[in-house]
Amino acid sequence: MAAGIWGNEGEGNAAIYWKICIKADCNGISPVIRGTGRAGEAPASVMVSDELAGLVDFFSIGTNDLTQYTLAADRQDAKLDGFYNPRHPAVRKMIQIAVDNAHKHGKWAGICGDLAADLELAGEFVRMGVDELSVPPSMVLQVRKAIRECQGHSWAEAGFGMDYLR
Repeated sequence: MAAGIWGNEGEGNAAIYWKICIKADCNGISPVIRGTGRAGEAPASVMVSDELAGLVDFFSIGTNDLTQYTLAADRQDAKLDGFYNPRHPAVRKMIQIAVDNAHKHGKWAGICGDLAADLELAGEFVRMGVDELSVPPSMVLQVRKAIRECQGHSWAEAGFGMDYLR
C-alpha cells in the first residue's frame, strides 16, 4: 500500500505495467489495457490525491482500510468495534476529497470495500460524484435498486452514462 508520491511511485508503477504489457505482446499474448489506477486506502494518499491524479488513470477508494486508518480503529480488534464506523463524517469527507481531485483531473473514482454496498449511502455516493461502486455479486441488484430510487438523482442524470441501471 503506497501512501504518497515520493519516489515517483505512480510513475514507477506505470513503467512496470507497460514493461509487462510490452513483454506479453512480444510473446504473442495480447494484453488487455485497462489503465493504471491508484488505491486510496490511506488518509495520506487521499490528502495528496490532487498530485496523484496526474500520475494515474483512475482512483479506487478502498473504504475498509480508509475507515480503519482515518479513525485509528483496527477493524479486526473487537475491543475497538465501537470506534470503527465507516459512516463517520471524516471517512465520507476523505471519499469526497479523492473524488473531487480525480474529477478535477478528468479521472474517474470508484469505491470498493464494505461501504460500496451500503444501501443507505447509495444516494449520497451519487451526489458525491462517485463513478463506480464495486460490490459483491449478491448486492448488485439491491444497490442498483437503491440508486434508481434516489429522489431526483440517477447515475444517468448525474452524467455517468450508466443507462443499464434503468
